[in-house]
This record gives sequence, C-alpha cells and structure tokens, in this order.
Amino acid sequence: MLISNKNIFKLLNKLVFMKGKIYIVILLLLGLLGIKSLFHSGFYTSHDGRHQIIRLKHFHQGLLDGQLPVRWAGNALAGFGYPLFVFTYRLPFWLAEGWYLVSGNLGGAIKFVFIITYLASGLSMYWFSKKLWSSKLAGFLSGFLYLWAPYRFLNIFVRAALGEAVTFVFIPLVFLGLLNLRKNSKKKFFWLNLTAFSLAGVILSHAITLFLWLIPLISWFGFNLVKTKERIKYLISSFLSGLISLLLTTYYWLPAALERKNTIVADVFGGLGGYYQAHFVTLKQLLYSKWGYGFSMPGVKDDMMSFQVGIAQWLVVLTSLLLLFFTFTKFNKKIIKVVYSKIIFFLLTFFFSIYLMLANSNWLYVYINRFLMVDIPWRFLGVAVFCASILFGSLAVGLKNNFFKWGLIGFIFVLAFYGNRNHLKVNQYTYFPDSEYWQSEETSSEHNDYAPRGFNYTNNEKMKDQLNPESGESHNNLLERKSNFFKFKSQVESEKAEIITKLAYYPGWQLFIDGKKTEISYQDDGRIKIKLTQGDHLVELIFKETKLRLVSNLVSFLTLIVFISLGIKKYARIKR
Repeated sequence: MLISNKNIFKLLNKLVFMKGKIYIVILLLLGLLGIKSLFHSGFYTSHDGRHQIIRLKHFHQGLLDGQLPVRWAGNALAGFGYPLFVFTYRLPFWLAEGWYLVSGNLGGAIKFVFIITYLASGLSMYWFSKKLWSSKLAGFLSGFLYLWAPYRFLNIFVRAALGEAVTFVFIPLVFLGLLNLRKNSKKKFFWLNLTAFSLAGVILSHAITLFLWLIPLISWFGFNLVKTKERIKYLISSFLSGLISLLLTTYYWLPAALERKNTIVADVFGGLGGYYQAHFVTLKQLLYSKWGYGFSMPGVKDDMMSFQVGIAQWLVVLTSLLLLFFTFTKFNKKIIKVVYSKIIFFLLTFFFSIYLMLANSNWLYVYINRFLMVDIPWRFLGVAVFCASILFGSLAVGLKNNFFKWGLIGFIFVLAFYGNRNHLKVNQYTYFPDSEYWQSEETSSEHNDYAPRGFNYTNNEKMKDQLNPESGESHNNLLERKSNFFKFKSQVESEKAEIITKLAYYPGWQLFIDGKKTEISYQDDGRIKIKLTQGDHLVELIFKETKLRLVSNLVSFLTLIVFISLGIKKYARIKR
C-alpha cells in the first residue's frame, strides 16, 4: 500500500515534532551553531568589545567598593573618575558580573552575556509566536529566523553592541504581554508583571532601543485594544504595566535624563541635531550589502559594515504578501479577521521600519526627535528582523498545502544558512590578559561623552600624582583611594594651603575635613580643590547619592517591594 504525501507530512508532524520540547532543543542547537565563534578562547576585535570589558571592570570595582547602585567609575577619565553608570545601561553588566565571579575573566563574562541572551531571545520569540499563531511550529520558525538574521550577527560579532543585543530577549515578551492582557483570565496579574518587567528590561539594557520600538509597541497596543471587548480593563492593565516599568527603573532613567546637563554629551554630538541624517541607508544596502567589520560612516559611499535585512527575511515578507494577495478572498471571514489582520499588522510595521531607515523619511525625524531620541536610523533593522520572524511563523498556519508549506520552509532555512554563512565569525581574536584592562584609565568611549562639564581633559591628563599642592606649604599622605572614596592626611605648615586632588568634580562628591562636612570647591579645569588651614588634618572625599538619586532609588525599591509582596500573596492564594 502506497503512502501518500499527505500521510507522510502528517507523520512528520506527529512523530518528529510531537512535543514542543523538541522544537526548543533544536532551536537552542541552531542558536549554538550561530554563535559557535564565541566559544573560542580569548576575546575579539569589534567596535565596542573593548569598551564593554572596560565597563564591566568599572562596574565590578564599584560593587566591591560598596556602590549600590553603581554610579561612578573611579579610575576612568585618566584616573579622575567618570559618571559612567549614571548614564550607561547596567542590566547586561549584572548578568556579566555573575559569570565574572565564577570565571574571573572579564572578556569571557561579556561573551557569556552575548551567548545566553542570544539563546534566550530565540526562546522568547518562540513563546510569543506560539501564543500569537497558536502553533508550536510557528513558534519554532519565528525563533529560528529571529536568531539567524544578519543584524543579530552584526550586533554580536561586528559591533559588540551588548545592550542592544540583550534587548532582543525582552521585545517579544512585551508584545506577548500586551497580547495576553486583553484576555480576561486568571493569569492577568502574571501578564501584567511580565509586560512591566520586560519593558523594564529593555530600559535597563538599552534605553534608546525603547525609543525605536515606541511606535510599533503603541500600534500593537492599539491593535489589541480594537480586538478586545473589555477595552477599559485592557487600557488600565496596559497603562499599569507601563507605569510599573517606569517606576521600577526610575533609579536609572530619571538621573540619566536630568543630569545630562552636567556633562559634555550635548557638545560632543551637537545634541541630536543632524546626527541621524548622516546614517540613513539605501534600499540597495537593505537588500544586500557586503559584510565588513568596519564602521557606519557618514553618508553611504564609505560605509564599512553591512545593513542587509537578510535574504531569507525578504523572502518571508514577499511570501506573506503573496499569501494575502492570492488567498484573501478564499478563506472564511473568521480566518481573515483574526489571522490575516495580524499578518497585515506586521507587514505594515516591517515596511514602516524600512522606510524609517531611508533618507526619504528625513522629514519625519524632524517630528520624531522632538519627543524621542533616535540617533541612528539603521537601528530599525531590529524592528524589521522582528516582524519578518513573526511573519515566518504565520506561514505555519497560513499555508494549507503541506507539500508547498514544508518545501517553502525548507528553502527558507537553506537561504538563512547560506545567506549568513560569512556572518558567523569574528574579525580577529585577541588575547589580552585582564591586567591590561584593570590598568586602563579609559572611560569606555572614544569621545568621553559623559565627562563632567568644565573638566579640561587635555590639561588634566598630564597630572600623575594623586595630590598636588597648589599654594602654601603642606605635606600630604594618601591613605586610601577607592572608586567612591578618597582619604589623605595633610600637615599644613603655612597659614593656608590649597591642594588639588586627582578627582573630577561631579554632583555627589562630599568633602569632610576632620570629620566635619565642608563645602566642596573645584578648579576651573574641573579638578576638586581642598582648602586647608594650618595644622594636621584628615581629609575624606566620599561619592554619595544626591537627593535626586536617593528619591529615584527609593521609588524603584518601594515599587519592587510592593510587587514582590503582591506576588507572594497571589501565589499563596493560588496554593490554598
């Protein structure tokens, strides 16, 4: 008895992919294949790789010195200190810190974060797509294409954009949370928390990425608002999740927003003025551009990195368009209303993200940058990759002919593997010992973006000693220096003396002379100056939280405590 093609595919569905766990295992294996280059010893050359290691070093030292949260990088900026973690994302470094404590290797800890978040992003996409299309196969397809996209490999192997790479874990979870909040279920508290904590994850991983996603997320919220019958409840729960995420992360974003004026960042980039205009790409580059390990240069001609969406991704989008065109009228109204409205949504979002990367959208940025902060248009590649991945999942439920469906899926897999065959390796491995990074006094940025305003780096970097007598006669002995603490003894023999410290002034530094808090002063070049009278003195400089930071910390801490308490009560009630 002959076995028909239909029965073969049924058998494949039942036996090979009987359980969702098999999808997950295969997805993880494919993910490991994609990032196998990270399992090599040493680190690798990249745009920000060294910067990420330097940041982790400063983060670890801050924790050792009792900073919680970490704000000040003590020996950055030529040893004067730098408000790095007032502004820089911190969640990726919490993840790296855990592995660093185990391994004792800075570069290995950064690679660890790239690996686990890359794999986790495939799982989060699997979860969202599975729920969206009510299909485990759909989840698997979306998870795969989300991992095997040129932009994902660009972020890891070329840019080493740690914060942005981590956000890929949370974006599908935010979409998933907003999808499920519209359902009137007993798990609403769970979905509200998932949405809130995932949004918080994006903010703490790379806040600028959230700006890129605001329009798609608001649109997705509107889409679900139209679909649900209980719109008031959905409005309230969605608003609460957004509010909670902001409260949880207040300790980071509020000081970062209000303290920018204390730094030179606006001078470095000229605000955001016309910065974005130099980084539009062409449609040709999005379709195909040669892989490289250089930088995105102003204009198009000199770009040394690839901005391609991906051959497989483009084919998925084209197939989705054809699916709509040829079959829209052949399905019953229920299928058109539920399934195809989702396809239309993600197709529109995909093409909108493509448009925002092209110079034609320049007029729109005039309005966007009044409210948001979008510095590099090609970062919308993340949105395009996300939408294409979701659309790949839709083929699992949209295509009814098994022979055609599995043939197309197989072809897209082959295209994804082939299209990324040259994207899976680093440019060059490096083998610097950790001591090289620990001795570094870098800020983790070539431009020292967040140097305190008024600090003269050119003149000050020549200062070698920790204490420099400026006037009068004094004998000084440095007793202790940490990232957030500076202590010395001074024997002043003249009537008065002034001593310049190797510390950059920034709000938060407090001066104590002989145990008494004293008004702090600083030179025109930004160095902290100590004024002493005749006699022996014990001088202490301590970096503490300002009132703004203390209030921000308190808001985040209380929010976390409240929701942990509510979660415990909810769990206890379920157990009963």
